[in-house]
Amino acid sequence: MADELERQSTHAHITPEAASPNREPVSIILTGSSWGIRLMIYTLFKCGFAEVDAWSKLQQMPSSDRLMSLMTKHINSAEKPQDSDSQEL
Repeated sequence: MADELERQSTHAHITPEAASPNREPVSIILTGSSWGIRLMIYTLFKCGFAEVDAWSKLQQMPSSDRLMSLMTKHINSAEKPQDSDSQEL
């Protein structure tokens, strides 16, 4: 597991679909210890949520001893209801 996580790249993949006008970027941020973040990245990978190398390198959070890693998923905004920003989940 650790070897696979060490092969993380410093940037997310950019695909032609990501540049489409019907794609909306949504950022996901993990914060915590190095071990905890790496475990979550691997767990999300095993669930099919994101590739390990889609996550950023671990970075120190400003004014904190915690670390963070982030990634961006692109969702299809063409199917978004007109008043979805005001709807509750």
